[in-house]
Amino acid sequence: MVFPTYGMGSPLSIYSHTFIKINSKKYPEGSYLNTAISFSAAFPSNENPVTLTFKGVFGGYQGYFGVEPYYLKVKAYSYLDNRDLFEYYLNLTEDEIDRIVLHVWELKDISMDYYFFKKNCSYYLLDLLEIARPSLALKEQFALWTIPADTIRLLFEIPEFVIKTNYFPSKLTYLYQRLQDLSEEERIVLLHLFEAKDLSFSNNWYSLRDEQKAFLLEIYRDYLALIATPEAANVRKEVVNLRSEIDLVTEEKSYPQMVESPEQGHASSRWSFGVGLQEEKGNFLDIELRLSLHDFLDPGIGFDRFSEIETGKLRVRSFEDKVIIEDFTILNLTSIFPYDKVYDISSWRFLMNIKQDHSQQCFNCPIFNLQAGTGIGFQLGETLSYILVDADYHYGDAYEGKFQLGGQIGIGGLYSLRKKWKVNLSLYHFRFYFGEKDMYWEKKGAVRYSLNHNQDLRLEGKTINSYSEVKLGWQIFF
Repeated sequence: MVFPTYGMGSPLSIYSHTFIKINSKKYPEGSYLNTAISFSAAFPSNENPVTLTFKGVFGGYQGYFGVEPYYLKVKAYSYLDNRDLFEYYLNLTEDEIDRIVLHVWELKDISMDYYFFKKNCSYYLLDLLEIARPSLALKEQFALWTIPADTIRLLFEIPEFVIKTNYFPSKLTYLYQRLQDLSEEERIVLLHLFEAKDLSFSNNWYSLRDEQKAFLLEIYRDYLALIATPEAANVRKEVVNLRSEIDLVTEEKSYPQMVESPEQGHASSRWSFGVGLQEEKGNFLDIELRLSLHDFLDPGIGFDRFSEIETGKLRVRSFEDKVIIEDFTILNLTSIFPYDKVYDISSWRFLMNIKQDHSQQCFNCPIFNLQAGTGIGFQLGETLSYILVDADYHYGDAYEGKFQLGGQIGIGGLYSLRKKWKVNLSLYHFRFYFGEKDMYWEKKGAVRYSLNHNQDLRLEGKTINSYSEVKLGWQIFF
């Protein structure tokens, strides 16, 4: 079984993916010529993200099993999507593997219903494992939704079923690892090349030893391959020719694994219980259920530390005299990637939810909120800071004309301390120009202490205009 790390490039890949690799007796175990078996939805390549998400969730696509050489999967995930790969070797007999191959051959051109949350790639692969070994009861563990990382965790619950794990960094990860080995002089030379995107060397180049030049040219060659433009391809040919003139073989160095494997992470769903104080209404109790997956304050082991993915989060708040829905998050996607001259990866956010608008002078004012924007991130040690600029649309009875349209700009920071503690602070300025005009500031802060990888405690507070609240919560992942 193979698990690519989480990808934020497509709505159908945010929860990642799994596929099966079949090792042939004709090739070595690690050969890219081995066979990959996967299940995926069939959709037009030019489908827009909104249609793709809607139809993927509600069964608008058919899915098919696919069989192809393993190197094509490596190319798609490692080279094009820049996602690391985890391989899990399963304890299956030759007869069991043969049953998988024969079953896939029978179903190769037969369509099946595809549902993003339930009958997805991982669900149908569990079906293959049950066919291989009928005593396995895997699919029944996923009654409502099937998240790829959860299926990997399930495999580890079967005694002696996972034999070993291999990790393959993506080309982007491997580039990052080698950059950490550079001296300041080497980094100056390389950054000059990255900016110029040609072979105009800085003066420092000529003082380098041949082994340093060879190493830098190899990094530059791989960087140009990641850019994947016709201009970069032409320069890459020149770099390869120049590297061939240096009669040295650089030693392939192994680097420590940069990300933890997904089975080490917390479970995908979460209950939250909280007690708090709201300045005007007094004490309250919060109960929250989040179907999936991860936010910035959750324990980060096994997840992308630069992104948060939340779907189906419902928070109910109880006061002494009333119970209200405080928040219902349909979808929250945020990616904050640290700025670096080497990488051209922007930060962005998309949020769709129904929430209480605490900027209004009323109690129980639910509104529909849609926001999307972009920004930039900065990393210094264990601190990840960011600036985000969003467009905001609000709809609800609380507003004149029943809507607001405007935007927000904010700054924030995430600080981790020895994996147990994490702090998230943010300050946002909102301004609305259409519908009900308004302007206000929002200040938020939160501290998390991790009890274990499936439980944590949080202290949270926020202020908006004259509204303020503070809350202590307990999170349980399941």
